[in-house]
Amino acid sequence: MIVGLDIKNKRMRCSHCQSEVIKKYYRLDRYNKVICETCYSKSRRCQVCSLPNKDMYLVDGLKVCMDCYSQKYRCRSCSKDLKKDKLHHIYGLQGFFCSTCIHLLNHCDRCNFPAYSNDKLIEIDREIRLCESCLSTSIVDSEIAKKVLVNVSRILNKKMGLQMVKNLTLELVNKRELMYHSDILLKPNNQSSAENLLGFTKRDGKNFYIYIQTGLSLSTYISAVTHEYARAWQLQYCSKQIGRVLWEGFAGWTATKMLWLLGYHEEIVKIESFGDHFSYGLKKIQVIEKSKGTHGVLEFMTQVK
Repeated sequence: MIVGLDIKNKRMRCSHCQSEVIKKYYRLDRYNKVICETCYSKSRRCQVCSLPNKDMYLVDGLKVCMDCYSQKYRCRSCSKDLKKDKLHHIYGLQGFFCSTCIHLLNHCDRCNFPAYSNDKLIEIDREIRLCESCLSTSIVDSEIAKKVLVNVSRILNKKMGLQMVKNLTLELVNKRELMYHSDILLKPNNQSSAENLLGFTKRDGKNFYIYIQTGLSLSTYISAVTHEYARAWQLQYCSKQIGRVLWEGFAGWTATKMLWLLGYHEEIVKIESFGDHFSYGLKKIQVIEKSKGTHGVLEFMTQVK
């Protein structure tokens, strides 16, 4: 079970101050930790790992915690002693690297980790290579993907009142397969949509199919799978004449609600930054929520003609 993805009201404690998390909190995939809003907003956060810490060290103008500071004299990629590196070493989200490794072509496609050899990266499909750290927080196993979807559906049902979608099948696919299932390449002027495509939902009679790109980080996967689950819910319970603006807006709104519940606030920013009909639809649903509440939104969606 992935921490926090359950529907029981278990008490969570901040990984930093150990106080009980009551309201807003933040979750970090990479560390499998939750941080209360007070600790997260403190200025004394490590500029390498983003974790709050009382004791900070200054390295090349960066405030870093003890764990990251202990890595400052060793390249994370090739283990070279940085004290002997004539050129100034360069830092990254994963720690510190020598100037040679940072300019290599072999980089993780997510965090940009510079690997001095290809065997330091794991190929997910023909277009995605990840370092071990990113792989550990990625959804690449179908069984884990399905378990997360089950928990997402239960949380939406208990916390928001969404009826369960019946006869639902989930499949992890690579980027090319995802575009094939969505037929996006057959539609004109869809290059931008193809690049941003993370998931797709379709209906075949009484059966519903969700396709999600493999190798997504846990937070991005939760965002994408919640978005697609909301689409499947609309296909099952809403009017066919609902319109694209509300269709996309409701899916995005549902994803933001789920991400807020689980502490993934940076993913919410990504969703709200989308443009065109998606952004307009999301704002329209948020206006309805403000006046009628969560259940009012669901009632509106199921009754709109």
